[in-house]
Amino acid sequence: MDPGKSRDASKTRAIAHVVCLAVSLIVICAGVPVSAGVLVADELLLIYNDADPAGKGLAERYAEVRGVPADRLCPLIVLGRSEEIVPGQFERLIRQPVRDYLERHGLREKVRCLVPFYGLPIRVSPRKNTAAERVLLLQWRRQLQETLIELDKVDAELAVLAGENPATRPTATQPSDKDLARLAEEYERLRALAFARIMPNPPTREPPPAFHRWVKLVETGEGAARLLAQISTRADAGEDAPQVLADSQRQGREVLSRARALMSRAFTDPEREKARPLLRQWGGLLDVAYSLQSDMQEVEGRETEAAVDSELMLLWWDHHPGYRWQPNWLNWRQRAAYPTSSPGAAEGVGTQPAGLEQRRTLLVCRIDGPTAGVARRIIDDSIAVERAGLCGNVAIDARGIRGSQGHGEYDTDLRSLAQLLKKRTPLPVRLDDRSALFADGDCPETMLYCGWYSLRRYVRACAFVPGSVGYHIASFEAAGLKQPKETGWCRGLLLDGMAATLGPVAEPYLHAFPKPTEFFGLLLTGRMTLAECYAYTTPCTSWMMMMIGDPLYRPFGAKPVLTIDQVFPAELIPPEWAGGLPTSLTN
Repeated sequence: MDPGKSRDASKTRAIAHVVCLAVSLIVICAGVPVSAGVLVADELLLIYNDADPAGKGLAERYAEVRGVPADRLCPLIVLGRSEEIVPGQFERLIRQPVRDYLERHGLREKVRCLVPFYGLPIRVSPRKNTAAERVLLLQWRRQLQETLIELDKVDAELAVLAGENPATRPTATQPSDKDLARLAEEYERLRALAFARIMPNPPTREPPPAFHRWVKLVETGEGAARLLAQISTRADAGEDAPQVLADSQRQGREVLSRARALMSRAFTDPEREKARPLLRQWGGLLDVAYSLQSDMQEVEGRETEAAVDSELMLLWWDHHPGYRWQPNWLNWRQRAAYPTSSPGAAEGVGTQPAGLEQRRTLLVCRIDGPTAGVARRIIDDSIAVERAGLCGNVAIDARGIRGSQGHGEYDTDLRSLAQLLKKRTPLPVRLDDRSALFADGDCPETMLYCGWYSLRRYVRACAFVPGSVGYHIASFEAAGLKQPKETGWCRGLLLDGMAATLGPVAEPYLHAFPKPTEFFGLLLTGRMTLAECYAYTTPCTSWMMMMIGDPLYRPFGAKPVLTIDQVFPAELIPPEWAGGLPTSLTN
């Protein structure tokens, strides 16, 4: 047996004996740091294609009119005019050079927001696997099957502790990755039921024997690090218990961080497989299973394309699964769920729950358009409107769908936005709650627009005032900006005068769109810039969505129309948003 592994296991058992038997179980979560105030010019990094004179000129003009420091302009070289870039070139020509520039100029902790400019690609194409990776895929399938068989046994033993008959549980003699979600959900349910059944309330100093078995099963299922992260010592646990627990929790975090560093290596790197045993001990069967499933999905190449900007939000993540999306740890719901734990830390850092290493998430907002002239107008209109204020009508195009899930959820949210604005503001609001869309010319002098669903068939229903903001909820609406034959809504809205819009570069699934009440509600408070309104309401990173507009644009900064507590439930407002306005808004 490996002596180091034996010591780790002994320490875990000691913690379980000395501390776990005299604890109350809680979740200790790392949160999002306190807000440093509204985003400002010297927290931007302007990224442009040095091979595109128009893009370079736009970046230089924006730096001049917004007062962006000279060392915040990052030139890249991306040849060709394609709006799509393959994963390897994205890494080599965009992501790594941006990281290197920030490190070289000492800006890693200073820059909160990346600003790609006209002339850079908008989409990363799906990855393609190699012959060697296809061999690994077969090995991973076998490993995942073996891991799921073990997890199924853990579930069966937890069912016994929970007082359920394991014979009634559905089992799969040859489980596949499709069974992982079911087994993981079953594990979480049985874990809680078993604990509630075997632990006396209030806890006694010497828990029942079944608790020892429960601890061992939980350690097998989710690992020593997860178990330790959910423990707090009782007052009578002994003087050394808190320090012993803290040391073990730190050890767990360090080992998991080392495992993930190994996982960031190339799939064919032999060193990479050393991560699995570490994950097994400290992250449990669930970590091993999820890592194998993630590797399989990424190597298969399905749903691995993404918006360049969404990938750049994870600039400082050394590795993340390329399959589908990652949760956005800057999103307001995540900020409310995992409140501030490190007052005074820099803003722009989304963090994950305890047991995972903290990794920065950046804001990204692009200045782009069908032509360089449109991109320049976005800059000029945004600055002019900030001085004069944004005035006009609000057009909301719902479809009359009821329900609390799927299409009904978003359609209900559009009606909720209309109701909020009519009740709380003097803004003129037009709500269409029919299945048909607004027709051509229906909405004059529009300053805010949101609607759906006309897939890649833009309808010129609105006459937009300068500085207008809006988006259309449908797939592929930002699949292309430059092609003359492109009929998506992002291109159409920008050509018709809109200053800021968002959309997906491919199929995003409905949940990837910001909720209209959240995005527009936050914008109307005037408390935050366009880049922040998007970053704090978009649900996903490493996925399909991108925001186009001036990142510093605050059309309602001088004259707020809503307050934070009118937009979000009071009990869910992130702590750093509560109270008065940021200092920079009151100067």
